[in-house]
Amino acid sequence: MAPERLWHLAATPDAPRQARSWLYEAMQVWDLDDPKLLADVLTSELVTNAVRHSGSANLLLRLIWELGRLRVEVEDDGGGTVRVEPADPGGGHGYGLVLVDELSDAWGWEPTASGKRVWFEIVTHRW
Repeated sequence: MAPERLWHLAATPDAPRQARSWLYEAMQVWDLDDPKLLADVLTSELVTNAVRHSGSANLLLRLIWELGRLRVEVEDDGGGTVRVEPADPGGGHGYGLVLVDELSDAWGWEPTASGKRVWFEIVTHRW
């Protein structure tokens, strides 16, 4: 079974900082230092998007490390679809999923029973 960590967090402006803290904790336990900055940025983007756009009061953060891949999942109770839109920092939205799309090795989303799950994967250098 793959090492996995799971946390519930309130969908507040502090959620991205809390998610990064848990990410660092898990990566330290798994001895993964290499993708730390990339994982930090992409995790922040997923959590920020969920806080801003899902309408959920709570989020679920799941981190999985398996076979040289770090997978980060964020679940919310919001409906709708997830799509990459061109960045428009002056128009109310920034680079969120553009960064996830460009910098992750894989990403996607799927509906869940109560909302949706958005995820990304990055290849780590610890094999």
